[in-house]
Amino acid sequence: MLCSLLCPQDLSRLGRDIRKVVIIDNSPQSYIFHPDNAVPVTSWFDDPNDSELLDLIPFFEALDKVDNVLTVLGRSQLQTPSPTSSQNDPSFHDPQQEEL
Repeated sequence: MLCSLLCPQDLSRLGRDIRKVVIIDNSPQSYIFHPDNAVPVTSWFDDPNDSELLDLIPFFEALDKVDNVLTVLGRSQLQTPSPTSSQNDPSFHDPQQEEL
């Protein structure tokens, strides 16, 4: 179905605190309603060596320690397409240093 591939995902329909929800997707159209909740990833089609999700594990472990993912994800995407590459970027906001 075309819509399942190209339709935006409305995270508010989950009935959860949006500050604690993350969407991982390779298509910006999927998270157009919630860009600050998104973790963009590259497409993995036909790549048996893809390890992007494994590479993101430390990022998600750190993200689990914050109360509001929006404060971290919104900042980490300003200059970089993926949190794995943003960790070396000075604009990256380390969730472990988040002061609540």
